[in-house]
Amino acid sequence: MTNIFAHRGASITHPENTMTAFQAAVDAGAEGIELDVQLTKDEEVVVIHDNTVNRTTDGFGAVHELTAKEISKLDAGSWRDASFRGEKVPLLKDVLEWLTDKDILINIELKKHKPGYETLAKKVTDVIKEHNVQKKIILSSFYHSIMVDLHQNHPDIESALLVTAGLYDPLSYMKSTGITSLHANVNTITVKEMQELQRHGIKVRVYTVNNPIEIKCCIKAGFDTVMTDDPAAAVKLRNRHLEDKKTTQNPRDI
Repeated sequence: MTNIFAHRGASITHPENTMTAFQAAVDAGAEGIELDVQLTKDEEVVVIHDNTVNRTTDGFGAVHELTAKEISKLDAGSWRDASFRGEKVPLLKDVLEWLTDKDILINIELKKHKPGYETLAKKVTDVIKEHNVQKKIILSSFYHSIMVDLHQNHPDIESALLVTAGLYDPLSYMKSTGITSLHANVNTITVKEMQELQRHGIKVRVYTVNNPIEIKCCIKAGFDTVMTDDPAAAVKLRNRHLEDKKTTQNPRDI
């Protein structure tokens, strides 16, 4: 079965990377949530995509130049709709506390930032282990050297390589890293490549798929996961596909 991951939560209808967007994804029936993390000035792990708070809050400035307390005072909801006024930028530890009683996976993307990337990686793994949610977490990044280090040093947490362009020989590359999950731009990987990777035990998740026709194609092809801004629509399409498949395999007598 193809799983559905909510990209930054249910971000098509809710302010991205907020608790309300994450809860909406759970309510929609998604199997996972993708979110982004960076470090604040005082080295707290905060859930936000952009290097600045400008687009998704009523504040201004670079994330790494603001403290966690300063960011906590910002409104992260009104930019989406007035009904979300007062929504906050969450800390990763708040999300993982919320996660403890949820049957869902969290894909944490480590964003490049200032200062050191290694510090972010350490802080993230520390928070994950403090909450004992290793089995519910996938770590991913476009910075593959960091992901190889994380995979080697924290084998109890799933690691994934993010790619935005096609790989010349995906299977050889994945084998060279030892990592068994690939997160690929939907336009840069073929079904044949996906199937070859899967035969060797490598999960293939594609992002960010919002067009219903593309979602259906990915589900029919058998990708392990579709990441989408619209988890409610994607879950309905996936479930309809499963029902159609079940009917085809077990036709009723007429």
